[in-house]
Amino acid sequence: MLQKPGSGGGSLGSGDFNFSKGVVEDVAIQFDNSGELVVTLEDKSFRCSTQPPTVANCPSDGGTLKGQITLKARPWKIAICNVRSGSSFNPAGGETGGGFISAGTDFIVDYKPIIHPDSALGITDECAYPVTSNYSLDSGPLDLDFKVVYPAPSLNPQPGAVTPNVIPSFSTNQVLNTLVHTWSEVGAIEFISSAIYLGRDIQKDHQVIGRFYPDYFNTLNNVWGNPAGQAFAYMNQEFDNVSVDVEAYSALGNETQNYGSFNTIQQAFFELDEGRLLNGNRLNLTYRGRRGAINNNDISWQKQADFSTDGPFNFDGGPTVH
Repeated sequence: MLQKPGSGGGSLGSGDFNFSKGVVEDVAIQFDNSGELVVTLEDKSFRCSTQPPTVANCPSDGGTLKGQITLKARPWKIAICNVRSGSSFNPAGGETGGGFISAGTDFIVDYKPIIHPDSALGITDECAYPVTSNYSLDSGPLDLDFKVVYPAPSLNPQPGAVTPNVIPSFSTNQVLNTLVHTWSEVGAIEFISSAIYLGRDIQKDHQVIGRFYPDYFNTLNNVWGNPAGQAFAYMNQEFDNVSVDVEAYSALGNETQNYGSFNTIQQAFFELDEGRLLNGNRLNLTYRGRRGAINNNDISWQKQADFSTDGPFNFDGGPTVH
């Protein structure tokens, strides 16, 4: 009889109870759901009246032999499944593989309490295992932890913030616990699910999510150095130095910290997009911590090829060109 939750289901199975010298040992019992249940063992063929006089205090009840045991069954894991955001599905990529979504964008995860693989009938994908439906009926708990796995831990990546801050328990009217998350950082993150149910630990499940990339970039410290001894630069004359700092941001509006530790091939390429800037597409971008820096000394503003009236003017509030 199921005691906890008060309603629910499940099938109980066991091996044979073959007694030898009044004892039976190592009988396998299986319950294909979760919860606490009381199991009654009864031998209806046993009669105290047929026992020899040497059997004292014959443990009978209503003429038959009975006994009870309490079983507590918990899910094997709370599997982390079906990670998605709109039409994008989690590639579980970090140093390799494709990107997932931009930092700070909502993504959805299904948390699924599942049975042990011994009873999964050969299914290899744990997200396809049968669920322990009683877990949600008992408002089963869910604990989540996370760690950054890309950039590499040796580079001391920043953990950022994952929402929601408080993880809700399972709802009694939903077998799965489906949550909407955000992560404020870039990189790849590993989610770890666990719980304590009926006084015992549920085995942890692990899932890498990502790669998250910047939602947008911002520039600051935009400095155009005039040639030495000049208050301006001539057409076709190289600026002494062009210096721009670049910041990577999440969709939540915070500056991310981990982008500078990405592999170079996974970092954005920048250029000064103006048709008359010579060498504006050959930018030496280096990262100092979280920010990228552009420093070039071979950029010049090209005079119009037809030698028509051209300048002087200031470009976007920056350098003066004659």
